[in-house]
Amino acid sequence: MAPRPTFKGFLRLSLVSVPVKGFTASISSKEIRLNQLHKDCNQRIKYQKHCPEHGEVKSDEIVSGYEYTKDSYVIVDPEEVQKLRKESDKAVDIKGFISADAVDPLYFSGKNYFFVPDGPAGTKPYQLLRDSMIKESLVGIASAILSGREQMVLVRPVDGMLAMTILT
Repeated sequence: MAPRPTFKGFLRLSLVSVPVKGFTASISSKEIRLNQLHKDCNQRIKYQKHCPEHGEVKSDEIVSGYEYTKDSYVIVDPEEVQKLRKESDKAVDIKGFISADAVDPLYFSGKNYFFVPDGPAGTKPYQLLRDSMIKESLVGIASAILSGREQMVLVRPVDGMLAMTILT
């Protein structure tokens, strides 16, 4: 199974927007997830999705809804929610460039994403940005909306790709 992007948007530098997909590059120690196991046989506990009226429900039969009064729901389509996001919520906005050694790694949060071009239209500008940063030994200081909050991030070339590191 191919990894799914955790970010889909743009690397924006002034008037240039490069379409990218972002993939989580590392997992912070705070994100260790434990599974529930049956203590006698160490098998993972499974939960069934159950409707009180119809019994067991398949995942593709489940929708999201907002309860506006007791037992009354408005069905929310995930694609509609995506359309409502502001354009700035989908962009990593590069504010400027600094020397690659100007940021103390002490400020790196440990949460990293690798960016790849999203489609053929993004390939050339992505390569140009990456190659220019490598040639000049620069990294980008940027802001991004992640999990609904604005974060300061560092965009830098790593192993032939562009990586985004959240700053603390």
